[in-house]
Amino acid sequence: MQWGYGSVEDFAPFVRQARESALQAVALDSENPQVQYVLAQTSHWAGDVRAAISYASRAIELNGNFALGHFYLGVGLSLDGRHEEALEAIETGWRLSPRDPRASTWLANKARVLYHLLRYEEAIETALSARRIQPHAYGLLVLVASYAQLGRDEEVRKALADIRVLPGGSEKTTRWYLDRYSDPVAREHMADGLRKARLLE
Repeated sequence: MQWGYGSVEDFAPFVRQARESALQAVALDSENPQVQYVLAQTSHWAGDVRAAISYASRAIELNGNFALGHFYLGVGLSLDGRHEEALEAIETGWRLSPRDPRASTWLANKARVLYHLLRYEEAIETALSARRIQPHAYGLLVLVASYAQLGRDEEVRKALADIRVLPGGSEKTTRWYLDRYSDPVAREHMADGLRKARLLE
C-alpha cells in the first residue's frame, strides 16, 4: 500500500530514521513545533498513540497556529477513543490550513472520526471527498465500513473494488490499520464495519 512515503512493508526503517533525526533535533531546539510534530508522527507510526498525542499537544503549545499539530492531535485522539476532541482538533487544523497539501490524509482521518461518532453518512461524504483529491487507503477503509454499517451492499462492493486496485490493498494492510488503535472499543467498532463488509474474517 502506498502512503506517500513508501509501503507498509518497508516503512519501519524510515520511521526509525525519522525518529532518530527528530530526537537529535529536539535536543538542539526543544522549542521547535515542527520537530514535535515529527515526533508525534513517528510515534504514531511506531504504535505509541499516547506519545503521539503528547508530542502533538506540545507542538500546539509552542505554536497555536501550527495546523499540522492540530491535524495530528486529531489523528491520535481518535485512535485513543476521544472522538469529539479529535473532531475539534481536525476542524481547527482545517481553519488554519484550508488548502493543506495533505488534504486527502486529513479528510480520511476526519471520516474515521465521524464513523466512530456514528455519523456514517457524513463519514461517507468525507471519505468520498478524500478519494476525489487522491485515493487514500484509510479513507477507503472508512468508506467501506460506513457503507457496511448502513447495509448499503452495492456501494460496499464498489468500494472493495477500489481498495483492491490500490497496491497492497489486502487484509495485511487492514490489520495494520487496525493495529494503530490504542482504544480497544474504537478498534472493535472499526473492525465490526470491516467484517460486515467481508474485508475481515
